Amino acid sequence: MAGKYDLAKTKLGDILKDPEAEAIFDELVPDLRKHPMIKMAMGMPVLQIIKLSGGQLSEAQINGLPGRAGRAHEDGVEQP
Repeated sequence: MAGKYDLAKTKLGDILKDPEAEAIFDELVPDLRKHPMIKMAMGMPVLQIIKLSGGQLSEAQINGLPGRAGRAHEDGVEQP
């Protein structure tokens, strides 16, 4: 699974259609689907969501996503 999705380009909604990726997001960000902005976030690339999260995600959550669900190439979140 690691590196399957480009988190800078792939929309959250597209990633969550993959059951394996969905399980990773549910584990790392268990309250994701309860967030009041989830509908808007589904149409955004994951790195954009991270940049706009305003401290709502822990460092462990941010660092865990690229390592387990995809690759990242933008500033602030790098491939481990």
